Amino acid sequence: MGPLMRGVTIGGGAIATNVATGFISKFLPENLKTGPVVLGVKAAVGLLVLPMLLGFIPGGRKFANSVRLGAGVVIALDIWNVYIAPNIPGLSDYETGILQDYETGVLSGYGSLIESESIVSAPTGSGVYGGSIYGGA
Repeated sequence: MGPLMRGVTIGGGAIATNVATGFISKFLPENLKTGPVVLGVKAAVGLLVLPMLLGFIPGGRKFANSVRLGAGVVIALDIWNVYIAPNIPGLSDYETGILQDYETGVLSGYGSLIESESIVSAPTGSGVYGGSIYGGA
């Protein structure tokens, strides 16, 4: 298998892992859809089930390792985005600063408020928006 075909099958394995996990998660109980268990389900699908299914397709066995590698990339990326990056300053999607108990007393959110920005209440009272900060009640 050439390098282009190998890259295509690795990418296909990554996509197939996410699609298959999304499809299968509809049939799973709620406790298997959240937290670290999701990574275990995704690993089982991408590293075990998909390569096993390729074994039933004529000529599919030669793609099984590339599909496993694609699944491994997806799982590693999920671990990075969910558990590692948020704990490294500067890599998190959240800015430092805290906004709590504004107006109704039930709003809490994260962000930084620049002095020129103001916080405005939504007409329905369902949320508050101020520049780059949004907090829904």
